[in-house]
Amino acid sequence: MLIADARGVLLRTALAEAQANPLIAAFVAWLLRSPELEKAVETAAAKAAAGTGAERSSRNVAVLGFACGIEALKPRYAAEFSRQLEWSMGRPNFATGGEPCGAVADPLILAGMLAGAEAVVGNEARARFEQWAGAVRRDADGLVQEAA
Repeated sequence: MLIADARGVLLRTALAEAQANPLIAAFVAWLLRSPELEKAVETAAAKAAAGTGAERSSRNVAVLGFACGIEALKPRYAAEFSRQLEWSMGRPNFATGGEPCGAVADPLILAGMLAGAEAVVGNEARARFEQWAGAVRRDADGLVQEAA
């Protein structure tokens, strides 16, 4: 299989799954820089940006992060991504019952947050974000070690 064929298969699969899994659609659009997926990402990012209270989630922050990694969408979602990233960093990495937060449990969520931070987080907030992301990575590594 050629790389172009693999890219085509990935794009068709992502287009088919975009409605069911906006996070994967956002990741593939960011990864492939696919105009075909940009509309699906924009729809998912608009919904994620509108989330407040219990509608907020680390998945939404990741979708916004991948959207910010796409130059055409960055201006529209940068401010809301920054607000929701701050919200996410202010939450504990583990709930009182021991359940890991989304960024610890799902590497794709952390990847979206990293993509967005790389695109929009300024130098002032970068050190705080990097410290938080390092703690998330260590906690995720701990989960993997416990499962092994």
